[in-house]
Amino acid sequence: MDANSPQAWAAGAMPWLISSMLGLKADAPDRRLQVQPVLPDWLPDLHLTHLNVGDATVDLRFWREGEQTKWEITKLKGKLDVQGIVSG
Repeated sequence: MDANSPQAWAAGAMPWLISSMLGLKADAPDRRLQVQPVLPDWLPDLHLTHLNVGDATVDLRFWREGEQTKWEITKLKGKLDVQGIVSG
């Protein structure tokens, strides 16, 4: 086992955590991105930049308003359908 294996695992944890909090589900062949964000109290605002889905690139902003997490597209290059999914 290499000495850097624990660091490699830990480096992959943050993108997975952010993707889970934001409910990101990419479908590159259909040029679609689903978003179902829930930001915790300790993270009131988050910006994602240069998120690639297929050949499209999108920047997204997420923020909390009370108990709700809102979001908006701040930049989009290419064809991509970004859909907000409402929790049940």
